[in-house]
Amino acid sequence: MDRRTGCIETIEVEEIYMVLSGLLDLVEQQLGEQGKTLIDRDLLFELFDQLRDF
Repeated sequence: MDRRTGCIETIEVEEIYMVLSGLLDLVEQQLGEQGKTLIDRDLLFELFDQLRDF
C-alpha cells in the first residue's frame, strides 16, 4: 500500500484477488466435505469488484 496516497496498486489488487480465490477454494472444499451448501463465488467476486478501489 502506498502510504502517501493510501491506495493499493493494480498488481497488489490482483494479488489480493488471487489470495481470495485460493481461500474460497479451501472453504468450498471444506464445506463440500461436510456436506454443506457451497458459497456464492460470483456474488463475492462481484462485491470484490465493487470494493476494489480501496
